[in-house]
Amino acid sequence: MVSWKTQQKAIEDKEQTQLTKKGCIPNPNKYAEKTYSTFDFSKQVLCPFCLEYNALFSFIKKRGFFECPVCHNDMMLKTLVKEMNIADFARWVYEYRLSGFWDKVYPNFESWNNKLWKLGIAKEFWENYKRLKGDNNPEELSDE
Repeated sequence: MVSWKTQQKAIEDKEQTQLTKKGCIPNPNKYAEKTYSTFDFSKQVLCPFCLEYNALFSFIKKRGFFECPVCHNDMMLKTLVKEMNIADFARWVYEYRLSGFWDKVYPNFESWNNKLWKLGIAKEFWENYKRLKGDNNPEELSDE
């Protein structure tokens, strides 16, 4: 049984992913299906792996993940719709590095880094990333 307080938070949270039963009554498969009815799929989102803006509906849903139409890397919906500032993005990249972030970016790293500069976020991104990594010399910023 879910507490009243938890139910009220769920009702107020417009960004939540809702679980609904698959099919109508009765549910022959006995499992839940995620619905994404609260998301605006026409919203422009930035793929963190190729730094290209695309409408959310252009990402292809495969095996529960969403595939970028440009770089074909898979990511979760919450990654695409999460609002991040530059420091948050640097932290996300730093934490995701052990799960293969740089492997996904590596074939086109020069292009990815150039796009960071074109977006005007490269200097702050690399400062934050190096701070998280433990490199405290800001003079050696990145033309990595």
